[in-house]
Amino acid sequence: MAKTTVPTIWCNREKIKQASEYNTQRIKKTTNPVCPDVDQALIRWFEVRRTENIPISGLILKANAILGALRMDKYYQISNAPSSHKADQTDQQKVYSKTSSVAD
Repeated sequence: MAKTTVPTIWCNREKIKQASEYNTQRIKKTTNPVCPDVDQALIRWFEVRRTENIPISGLILKANAILGALRMDKYYQISNAPSSHKADQTDQQKVYSKTSSVAD
C-alpha cells in the first residue's frame, strides 16, 4: 500500500462516510418467498418459455404464479386430507383431468 493512501482516506473520511450511508439507504431488503415451491416452479416455467423464445409479460408471469399456487394448494389439500376423503378427491381429480384434456 502506498504511503499516500492512508492520509488520502483520512482526509476524505467524511465524503467516504456520506457515500457509504447513501449507498446503504438505497439497498432494498430482500425477502424469502412465501411459497418456495411455487417460486421454484415459476422459475422453471419461465426458463423453459424463454428457451422457446416466447415473450413473457409481467401479467402472464403473475397469472401463471396464481395458477401454480392454486394447483399446489389443491395438491396440498388432497395429500393432507384424511384417508376416506383422499379416494373421493383423487377420483374427482381424475375425472376433471380427463374432461379438461379433451376440451384442450
